[in-house]
Amino acid sequence: MKISGGESRRRTFSRKLRDGVRPPLARLRQSVFSMLGDRVEGAHVLDLFAGSGTFAFEALSRGARSAVLVESDPRIARELDGAVEELGLRARCRVVRSDALGQSLPGRLRVLRDEVPWTMAAFDIVFVDPPFALCREAAGAEKLARRVDELLGGDLVAERGVVVFRQPADVDAIVAREPASVRSFGKSVVSFLEPRGAAEEDGGDR
Repeated sequence: MKISGGESRRRTFSRKLRDGVRPPLARLRQSVFSMLGDRVEGAHVLDLFAGSGTFAFEALSRGARSAVLVESDPRIARELDGAVEELGLRARCRVVRSDALGQSLPGRLRVLRDEVPWTMAAFDIVFVDPPFALCREAAGAEKLARRVDELLGGDLVAERGVVVFRQPADVDAIVAREPASVRSFGKSVVSFLEPRGAAEEDGGDR
């Protein structure tokens, strides 16, 4: 895998991609980070369904202060942890082996932010990049919508934070909340969603 921007641009890290892991293409990542712009510098990042880890690693390369990667598959989580070591990111990055949709995850993240050596009041950027098969299941889509809504309405996302949600283009919008912006990338659609307070405050400027 190759990082496409920032201080680690063109640097590669070893990953054996498992079935169902779809690393976002470099063009998509570049467009997403171009839209995020200055939000990335100094940001605390959460990467749910981390998979290849490229969103989080790209963010760290582009100036994010810290990243937490959540991955349920133990083999993938171990490989991600190896990539963290390989890229020299141990001081700014943690891998959490957990179900991104599990009821215990919010509590685990709150405990983690009290334990790690960074000051993490809340996450500034949350990447939610679930398996497309999960998006196509009615029950899976419902759980995803609920988790994103919980993030946007809770204390894990900063007041001026953003949730970047990727889903297949051939599925109706999973998250009901009106996104701040939406971009299509071939078979993917990426929505940028903001906490309710921020969205209402900025509503008149759109």
